[in-house]
Amino acid sequence: MRTLSLLTLVLVLALSLPASASAAKLKKMSDPDLAELVADRSADEGDRVEAAELLAEHRAVGQVETMALACDPTDIVNVCEHVLAALEDLEDDAAMAQVEAALLMSDLDDGLRHKALKILRELAPYRADARVPQIIGEYRSLGGGFASDLVGYLPERKLNDWQDITILIATDAGAKRRVRVAALEAAEAFDHPALYSAWMGLLEDEDKNIRARCAKNLGRSGLPSGQIRPTLVNVVRTDDAGKVRSAALKSLRFHADASLLPLLHDEVLNEMHPMAWGHAMELLEPLADPSSVSTLCQLLGRQENLLEDGVIRIVHTLVRIGDPAAVPCLEALARATASGAVRLEARAAIDLLAVPEPQRVEALTGWNIIEVHVHDPAQPKPKPFQLGVTLDANGMAVWASLPAQ
Repeated sequence: MRTLSLLTLVLVLALSLPASASAAKLKKMSDPDLAELVADRSADEGDRVEAAELLAEHRAVGQVETMALACDPTDIVNVCEHVLAALEDLEDDAAMAQVEAALLMSDLDDGLRHKALKILRELAPYRADARVPQIIGEYRSLGGGFASDLVGYLPERKLNDWQDITILIATDAGAKRRVRVAALEAAEAFDHPALYSAWMGLLEDEDKNIRARCAKNLGRSGLPSGQIRPTLVNVVRTDDAGKVRSAALKSLRFHADASLLPLLHDEVLNEMHPMAWGHAMELLEPLADPSSVSTLCQLLGRQENLLEDGVIRIVHTLVRIGDPAAVPCLEALARATASGAVRLEARAAIDLLAVPEPQRVEALTGWNIIEVHVHDPAQPKPKPFQLGVTLDANGMAVWASLPAQ
């Protein structure tokens, strides 16, 4: 064991000597020689990295062009990463010019370009402001993290003239999902006038939270009901996430009319998600259509599967509809229920359905009811928003005319 320990010590000392000797040698080198070493691909990687760090310590601004040669797409990533760190430490405009050059290299590692963007954002944002819109056109071929950061940079810096590209990306099925979501967030930050198309475009996203967010916002998009309602109805009928169906049903209160009744009847009978069921009931209440009576009475026939609040809600909806055809099922409910509160509500409902409509309406004035916006078929359909940017045959974003910078 002692022999092994001595051997290990000898090996450690032997391995440490060249590094120490190399470090001592580097400290004696001039700044131009250090810069040449950084750029020398045949040199040891560790020596090149240490040389870059020494140049930063020396504040060797005059050597930035030479050491930046290491940020070549075919060179070692680790060396360029340390060069960028050295340029960041220098903080000089000449150093930032080299960082900007790295950002513009389309073949450079995305991680390095991302680092260059981060440096410019903090130390020379005016340079990034000029270059980000230029680079973002490559979004399809860029890494998801880098492209997402580019998209997020636009609203962060209030580069409003370039906001159309956020809609282009959010609606581009050929873009990476992560980048599309980032573009949606950027478009929302801009409050872009064509934001509805981004919400439409991401209604089939893999993340139910994104789908719910889009469904929720579409209700207030400003588009006519004839355009929005079929989309939201399709979401309710096809999405497998209750959270998304709930959001779509809540949005439909801004586009409500009798055409929704078949959907709502199906929802209140079969919906298992409590919030989605609740929003379907919310829409039946203000629509107050007699065709809903049979569906609601069917629900009351299986009231043992409902919470007490849900049963009372159905009773209130039947009263609001005001059709005496509901009396038999309310009487059956009053006899069958084990809940004193439900029995009391059912009997009150029977009494209210027996009085003339004006008195019944007056009795309901204290009941809470959501506000819905009835569809106006005469509402004009807005002209499609024309984006100032499109995709060319190579999947690159092309501007019809470049915004002023």
